[in-house]
Amino acid sequence: MRTGVGRARAGTWIAGGQFAAVAVLLLLTIALPPREGAMLIVPLWPSSTGRTLDWAIAKDATLLRAGPWSGSLVVRANRAKLFSGAVRNGAILINAPALFCGGSSIA
Repeated sequence: MRTGVGRARAGTWIAGGQFAAVAVLLLLTIALPPREGAMLIVPLWPSSTGRTLDWAIAKDATLLRAGPWSGSLVVRANRAKLFSGAVRNGAILINAPALFCGGSSIA
């Protein structure tokens, strides 16, 4: 009788794993910034906006506006160029839709 219970639990774990994988992929699709275009730089720990702006501009980013959180910036940039600076300076890059960043249009 225990084999039926074990199979039911295994099925639950498999379904849960599939759900988690789909959820992660969906979040990545929504949050992943475009290869080129508007993106939000979000520092993971307190950092001055000036310092964030300095390294972003050094990576050829163009400032569009301040972001919705302290120290965050909305920039237009190439994701590949900006990524290394973000990693070195403890920041993440996320998609910057106009509605999310408080502007009427970013594009």
